[in-house]
Amino acid sequence: MTNAEDAPIGNLPTREAIEAQLARILNSETLATSDRSKAFVAFVVRQSLLGKGAELKELVIGTELFGQSGFDPKTNSSVRSAANRLRAKLAAYYAGEGWDDNVVITLPEGAYVPRFSLKPLSIQSGPPLDELKEPDNGSNGGSARKLAPARSVHRILRWVGLTFGMVLLAITVGVQFIHLRTPVSKPASPVVPKIGRLFAESTSEGKAPTRIDLGYPTAWLLVKPGGRILYAIEPFGRNVIELGVDDLRIKRTFHLPHPARGAALGGDGKHLYIGSPDALVMVVDTSLGSLERLIPSGRPVFDLTVTPDEKKIFLAMASGGLIRIMTASGEAATLSEFACPLYVAMDGEGKRLFVSYECGGPGGRAGHDAFEIYDTSSERTVGVIRDLPMVGGRPSVSPDGKLLLLDGNDACINEAYDHAGCPEVPGHVFHLVRISDLRVLKSFSRPQDTSHAAAFLPDGSRLIFGGAPFVVMDWARQTVDEIAPIGDQSYSVFAFSRAGARTFAASSVTGATELLVFDMEKQGCGLSTEKLVNHYSGDGTLDDSVGVSALKAAGAVQFAPGLVGQAFQFNGTATLEGSGDATCWPCAENWTLSFFAKFDSIDGEMTLLDRWGSPSSRWRHRIFKAKNNRLVVQVGERSDGLLISGSAPVQVSQWYHVALVTDRTRGSLYIDGISQGYVDLVGPDAAPENRGTATFGASRSKRAVFHGLLDEIAWYERALDAREVMTFARSRSRSACRP
Repeated sequence: MTNAEDAPIGNLPTREAIEAQLARILNSETLATSDRSKAFVAFVVRQSLLGKGAELKELVIGTELFGQSGFDPKTNSSVRSAANRLRAKLAAYYAGEGWDDNVVITLPEGAYVPRFSLKPLSIQSGPPLDELKEPDNGSNGGSARKLAPARSVHRILRWVGLTFGMVLLAITVGVQFIHLRTPVSKPASPVVPKIGRLFAESTSEGKAPTRIDLGYPTAWLLVKPGGRILYAIEPFGRNVIELGVDDLRIKRTFHLPHPARGAALGGDGKHLYIGSPDALVMVVDTSLGSLERLIPSGRPVFDLTVTPDEKKIFLAMASGGLIRIMTASGEAATLSEFACPLYVAMDGEGKRLFVSYECGGPGGRAGHDAFEIYDTSSERTVGVIRDLPMVGGRPSVSPDGKLLLLDGNDACINEAYDHAGCPEVPGHVFHLVRISDLRVLKSFSRPQDTSHAAAFLPDGSRLIFGGAPFVVMDWARQTVDEIAPIGDQSYSVFAFSRAGARTFAASSVTGATELLVFDMEKQGCGLSTEKLVNHYSGDGTLDDSVGVSALKAAGAVQFAPGLVGQAFQFNGTATLEGSGDATCWPCAENWTLSFFAKFDSIDGEMTLLDRWGSPSSRWRHRIFKAKNNRLVVQVGERSDGLLISGSAPVQVSQWYHVALVTDRTRGSLYIDGISQGYVDLVGPDAAPENRGTATFGASRSKRAVFHGLLDEIAWYERALDAREVMTFARSRSRSACRP
């Protein structure tokens, strides 16, 4: 679609609605610091509304929007880089503050003409939720109403789908069939604390995660409300360990009368509910550490969850269907007779129940098992997701209750399945779903050796994937922030302490008895984020933790324990390169490059960074250790004679903070927060869209190779002042920030 009509047709918004949505996006927090992204989206949307969508080519945008005369798309990637940034920003906006906006503006991959659409409408049937109240006795009238077979609902909805047209189906991003019996209410948004990196403290030099031998494998880790106590529960065993979150001491061990399968804490943490294959639920009084009662379930329990008020327990019984038990009376009711519900989860308020099936489930099929959503009050289904590549994985709910992470398990790996809708084959597939309308925001793959576990971090911004090693991913940007080596043992069970201070990881594999404890990065010890445009942490990944690009490796790049988490390790055989979006692309006259460096050897000249290929002398510079062992910055070409030399020689095995700060008139070198001098910069930037290429670990000709570590490489779209440089240089020496 290239322009909007004055009246909506099918799923197309009006011109006025598009203009209003554009204003919301331009004024959003997501794009607040991205002037280029705001200019880009405003330009392409307004050109489309004027009927000029067909003219939105790379050459037109580079010339008219960026003002680059003689723009050549073959040699200048600035438009493609800006488009990629905008796509990431729009995805983050709609997954966050714009999650309930009615109008959706997207920029398709490989194109510059925006698409405008309305969110899918809910197809409603049956009485409203307020007419589905339980009887006063809390027993649902003695029996639960059996749900209508999915096949009859299928026939009704197919007829309705034809009436509304295929547009409704096209926008569901790979979900060919989603139906809602009643609209899903907007969940409350609790305040979620922002946390730092999970493994930065435990993977730094001289540090390691704490390892606690529990004596048996662990399938469930549950943190008691208040965050002071952790429960570790043995799979198919009879032991529950109570561990202090702060002192990491085992307080006591509960011994269960039956083997455990499935566990959940009550809302106030006073009771622990543990299912059993012996067809019952054990209720443990956590204050006494003893069994309070047994509740028969009629069939073996596979998984369970409990409402925060502890009035209802929901049980996934595999071949026994989906069961609800009233906690006070023990009265049970079948909510679904479809076979193989394997896992259940609940939002934080206890309003929505999420059920993952194998064996097809309601309307599912092999390799595309169904996923069902229930209203816990009425005990009726309010939504079913079908036709995604799914094989009964455990769901995870984001801390704010807005998102679901669905684990497709081996749906895109097993050759017995058709792999329809798989983003990658083979690959372990996951799906990110917005709960309010069941829209699939992303389907993506992780390496197929990823263990069958993933979870949201406490702030909801990232995901952790189990296995060996651990992987932390920013779900909105699809970038890897951390890869933490933990040895050969795979860990797949996670829990987090209050405010995200610690991460706990365990394994349910026979013989794996250790609990791993990682201290997270302390608040106030990370980088300043004001106009931070690129950050390469070296934490096992080449990805940018701020932008959407990555450094490229020439040779086998290695990682080693660094000053802050892991660091890039250079041994003379590999280099890193970055250009365009990856190396301060939006920066203009004012910018800062910052990193920590440590030398394993000081023999001969060594290049830490060489930025070359730009016609502008402002962007050509080299940071190297001279033969006299002093750090030197060379601005422009060697013949220009613009050099800044450090005041003292560097030493082996010592960390140095290096910052190159450039404003309109001069470039300044700082070492460990101390100014080493400056050079005057002559003339304007000759080619503002060509920043050249940055090579780390050697010169552009791969000479003067570096032997040592680089950590926390960062570019800022501003010139840091001397106080800021000093503060950051000394940040890791402060006692509060020492790993």
